[in-house]
Amino acid sequence: MPDDTLIENPASSETEIPMADTAAAATESPVLAAAAAPAQVLYVGPRLLRPFPVGPRTIYRGPLPVPLAMAVAADPDLAALFVPVADAGQALRTVAMPGTALARAATAVSAKYLRKEA
Repeated sequence: MPDDTLIENPASSETEIPMADTAAAATESPVLAAAAAPAQVLYVGPRLLRPFPVGPRTIYRGPLPVPLAMAVAADPDLAALFVPVADAGQALRTVAMPGTALARAATAVSAKYLRKEA
């Protein structure tokens, strides 16, 4: 049945509008997949002012804000800095060790997003 059709509910006098299948939509777009992720994640990178203000050790429950989700989908370094809360302790230790993948990602994100825009 197409999504734009109405369903008559025989138990009530109201007409229901079918909801979109968000799981199917999330598999079609990495941005929607990132935004639809229900897990808790912790940001372990430097303070950002753009693309969306976020501070170190910020916990997100549920989907990321859309501008941030779009940036995460487009930037693997930024995406690496969002870790599951269960892995927070190890990630915070790792990001502080020079030469580790998380430390390099934090340096790249800092260089990319902390520059003044022209």
